[in-house]
Amino acid sequence: PVGPYGVLGGFSDPGILAVYQDQLYMGGMIDINAGNPGHAIMRWDGSAWHAVGNGVQDETDGYQYLITVWDMQVHNGYLYVGGGFDFAGHVPAHRTAKWDGHRWCSVGGTFAEDLVNALSFYHDTLFVACGIEADGQPVNHVARFIAPEEEDSCGVALDVGITELGQSERSE
Repeated sequence: PVGPYGVLGGFSDPGILAVYQDQLYMGGMIDINAGNPGHAIMRWDGSAWHAVGNGVQDETDGYQYLITVWDMQVHNGYLYVGGGFDFAGHVPAHRTAKWDGHRWCSVGGTFAEDLVNALSFYHDTLFVACGIEADGQPVNHVARFIAPEEEDSCGVALDVGITELGQSERSE
């Protein structure tokens, strides 16, 4: 096992790995209540598992329910995560969030009512595989993030997405 016991808990089910800032991050269905240092996400520094800040939280802004980080991508100095959570670091972050190595930030919007199953960047635009709606609009399981004019929850201008669609993109 990686660490003394690997991942604890009978219902735990890690599913995604990513390297960010020279550390290994693991996401999945990971239960903090089973004795793991993180809930749905942890990081390995080469000798021990650690929480990722306050991690991600369920709809109660706590760790009552098992939730999952389904995907992680590194882009422009951030670790982006998507899954079935509602908060990241106790900041509202419905299904998507980004980690800067010290704190969690929301990216805004509501990508899915159920889950964000996968996320990726095409050029500097964030795309997600999700439910049939995003921000109340039908998207049929895939959405492109269109950045709002306001800043993210960390007070940083959003660095991904597009502010509005051009005429040629509207007709696609």
